[in-house]
Amino acid sequence: MAIIKCRDCGNEVSTDAEKCPKCGAVPSKLRAVGNAVGGVLIVGVVVWYLFGGGFVKAGRNMSDDVFAQVSRDSVAQYEMVKRNGGSAVDLCVQAGFVAAAYLQAKDEANYKRWSDQERSDCAKAGIAK
Repeated sequence: MAIIKCRDCGNEVSTDAEKCPKCGAVPSKLRAVGNAVGGVLIVGVVVWYLFGGGFVKAGRNMSDDVFAQVSRDSVAQYEMVKRNGGSAVDLCVQAGFVAAAYLQAKDEANYKRWSDQERSDCAKAGIAK
């Protein structure tokens, strides 16, 4: 145990004290330790979020899941247009959206399939692709 002067009021304070008995200030050593622990905790949470629990889950990047969901949504929209009697031009456009979604998702097999569908739908609409 050592005696230090309080940084705020100049009173003598034991290094074992949680705060200065005169002014209530936290001794600088304790303040520095608290700041260091807080900083390490914040850095740890950020690292966990970016590399372990936030953007990446079970070895998959969350952006891959987003692209897959966008692709599924695009297919659902195409099917909705088709079910509701959308025109040939509407189907051509929607098939193009689906192909673009699979391209963004880097899903080559589905991209090719939907590019072929787009060409077919666009040919029916009189649009050369």
